[in-house]
Amino acid sequence: MTDFIVYCALGAAVLSPLLRRLYIECFWKRGRGTVIRLEGGIKTNPGPGGGTWVWSPRIEYHVGGQRFSSRFSYWQSFNARSKYAVGDEVDILYSPRNPSRFILDSWDSWFSYILITILLGSAIFSAVVPRSPGP
Repeated sequence: MTDFIVYCALGAAVLSPLLRRLYIECFWKRGRGTVIRLEGGIKTNPGPGGGTWVWSPRIEYHVGGQRFSSRFSYWQSFNARSKYAVGDEVDILYSPRNPSRFILDSWDSWFSYILITILLGSAIFSAVVPRSPGP
């Protein structure tokens, strides 16, 4: 019985990123935002490999007569142009409890949550499953 509870807890931990995205999909509100500014820079990483280029478009959107302006970041290869331009309209999902919190409503968002779920599941699975000794 204890093993079953542990496996259920691990399963919930592994699925938590995907469950969070499903929660957002069901309970957050849909809206449209406009890119009002592009910010970019190099995010340095310690060790070999240096850093990566990070774009941070600032999105403006309106909820209940109030104007909100927030930004999000995404990585891209060096010298790459942003996939967003000032004036672009984007689909967003925002929290009805705290409208200043939002995510992009796109397949990229789903992909990142699925990828995090897979990586987390792989890490937990490799830590939990006993390794058999070699021949």
